[in-house]
Amino acid sequence: MSEFFSLGADPPNHGDNGLVYYPFEAYFNRQTPVVLIIHANPGTGGSHYHHKYWELMEHLARNGFIAVSYDRFNNAQQIPPRDFITDVQQTFGLDADAPVAIIGHSFGGTMAVEAAMLNWYQGKPLNLQALVGLSPVSEKDDFLDPTAVPAYFALYGSRDQDTLGWSVFAPDVPAAAHAAYDRAGVEFSTEGTQTFTPMHKSMAFVYGATHDGWLTSPNLCYPHTGYFSYDDMTCIAKAYLTGFLRWRIFGQDQYEGMFRGAWKPGSVAAMTTTKSDGWGNPEGSPVRLFTQFSSEIRRVINHFDGPDVNYTKTPSLQIARADSMLLSSHSPHDTVALRVTWQSANVSQYLRFTVPEGQRDLKRFKDLAFRVGQVHSEPGGFLYNPYNQDQDFKVWLTDEHNNHRSVWASQFAAIPFPDRYELEESVGACSKPEGDYSKSAMQTVLVDLDNFSGIDQGRIKYIWFEFTRNTFGRILLDNVEFQR
Repeated sequence: MSEFFSLGADPPNHGDNGLVYYPFEAYFNRQTPVVLIIHANPGTGGSHYHHKYWELMEHLARNGFIAVSYDRFNNAQQIPPRDFITDVQQTFGLDADAPVAIIGHSFGGTMAVEAAMLNWYQGKPLNLQALVGLSPVSEKDDFLDPTAVPAYFALYGSRDQDTLGWSVFAPDVPAAAHAAYDRAGVEFSTEGTQTFTPMHKSMAFVYGATHDGWLTSPNLCYPHTGYFSYDDMTCIAKAYLTGFLRWRIFGQDQYEGMFRGAWKPGSVAAMTTTKSDGWGNPEGSPVRLFTQFSSEIRRVINHFDGPDVNYTKTPSLQIARADSMLLSSHSPHDTVALRVTWQSANVSQYLRFTVPEGQRDLKRFKDLAFRVGQVHSEPGGFLYNPYNQDQDFKVWLTDEHNNHRSVWASQFAAIPFPDRYELEESVGACSKPEGDYSKSAMQTVLVDLDNFSGIDQGRIKYIWFEFTRNTFGRILLDNVEFQR
């Protein structure tokens, strides 16, 4: 069921300032969760107004949520998101502690983080359980404290025409969803921490998707790349946003695997591209989706933001540690990482991390985890990785008894060649300057520890990365850790 509603004093002749979709049983369940959608800034024709999200809202209502959006421009009193949520809760007779989630699209993603932090500063009057950034804009100070909300998810496309990766206010500040993901929660170990509630966070990065293809009525301000259909993009948004909320709010843990990269919904797995991507992948290729994931409980071996310690390497392996955007001008991340470069697989080249003494009992953890991505090669320049191929390397564990076991990273996740997004001309009222907007994006590889048969998980001493599969390569590596 759906209806328009008004809250506060609207300007004359501007009509209703809100839209709500809800399951009929919401009137009989005082704990029905409310999901607020904060819309993007309007483009040409005002196509980012609140009513453009109706298909996503309808889908959320069919899955047991009260979905509400409000027109933040048609709002004479500048009513904050909290008041819209509490008004809806009172209308439906919900308990004050009924679960709440907020979805922010584009600049609405910044506003969603601000709303979460304000709720935290005010003593959490809303029971905020999940926050979602849909092609979010993220500025440098948009840090999301892990005590503000227990779960964060971001959805972003590689051919996003608006949030191309950098802030409009500071050219050297990453502003895309990858940076929003990095600024959520904490980098260090969370096991045993009592001072805050650790955060689950995840992100899905979809090759070929655009800034607003997730919407029922996309913004005509941007030309459609045509790589795959708007219907498919809307389907991805409905699947991943609903799955995330059902996992985090309803406690339906069967959906967690979507965000760990273990599986895709059947509708998404069956998607194919509608034309060639221009870089060697023909029409009919599977749509590629890659995830980042950080569990609320983890033991970090190295996140590279601290002292440059606990790893060694072979002399021929080239290592650089810095802010990721300094390691690759195409990195959309806001983190310190390692850039690893090798030029021959004819000799053994490895990077080895030592698990500190006292932290080697890892029987209570499920996965070895790390973030990795290919560095984008500048057009006409040196090719850093084999063209249009997934990268691969061996991952070893060694215990204190000197037992060794290895797996290939590709057994658990593809490490893809970057989707090369180049603007050769400025088309449309909102297009950006011509240039190469491809991204050196990392994803999380999760390796179940049970795959290292014969290793004493109570005495793991070393983690190795051995580069023997391809004769050359350059990757970004971050967050080497163990997760529950």
